[in-house]
Amino acid sequence: MELTGRKGHLYVTHQFMSEKNEVMHNLSSTQDETIHAALRRPVNHAYALTNLLGYEKLMDRTTDVFFQQLNTRFVAMGAEADLATWLQMYAFDVIGEITFSKRFGFLEAGRDIEDMLKHTAAHMEYLGTMGQLPDVDEYFRLRNWLARKFHKVNAIVAFSARHIAQHAQYVDPESPVDFISRFDAAVEKYPNVMTPAQVIDYAATNVSAGSDTTAIILREIIFRVMNDQQGRYKVLQNEIKDVLRARTSGDFDRYSDVSGLGVSGLVIE
Repeated sequence: MELTGRKGHLYVTHQFMSEKNEVMHNLSSTQDETIHAALRRPVNHAYALTNLLGYEKLMDRTTDVFFQQLNTRFVAMGAEADLATWLQMYAFDVIGEITFSKRFGFLEAGRDIEDMLKHTAAHMEYLGTMGQLPDVDEYFRLRNWLARKFHKVNAIVAFSARHIAQHAQYVDPESPVDFISRFDAAVEKYPNVMTPAQVIDYAATNVSAGSDTTAIILREIIFRVMNDQQGRYKVLQNEIKDVLRARTSGDFDRYSDVSGLGVSGLVIE
């Protein structure tokens, strides 16, 4: 069998419907390399490594809140934390910071805001199931006129659209440029691609795929480290303590820019 490198048909299940009932191509769903290149070109710079490094300061603010909440709610109370859920709430709030310059508020609330964790889990389960039946998904969800007539906007798309509408309220000129600002800047240069619906699609991809994969990676890393039998946990713990002590003492020679680690709530034992 010849391998072409083309994405399989299962990726049709990744297509969103816009608020105006349009079938939207996105970087994950499209199988056409020409369309993929056209979609990638306007936003490629937003995901460049140099820009991603700039988002660290936005992440630091959320990391600080994450540790403060864990210390207040669990460490100080001697209570157990459902760390898997808290890591996903942390991931959601990080995505909020770097995409919209605003935390969604999961960490402060300590709960699932607007059932987004629930909707994300349901969406991923749907992709896993209907990915085995892409023709059925394409016909009944995307192509069938009757199904589209009664189509309900995906909760993640609606959530992203609301935060885009509120974006101007939260942009701080002194903070790193967030994703929506970069998307908006590309609208004038790529008007045929960067439609309002397409900007929402980019944002929704950040919210759904970005938060879920980040949470998965964090859970896996912490699980492996905590269950390590070869001393790696102790090595990592000592390295973190060294960095925190260096930040406190002002000895930054061995570390790059540790002043913004955002972990003031973390207790060094």
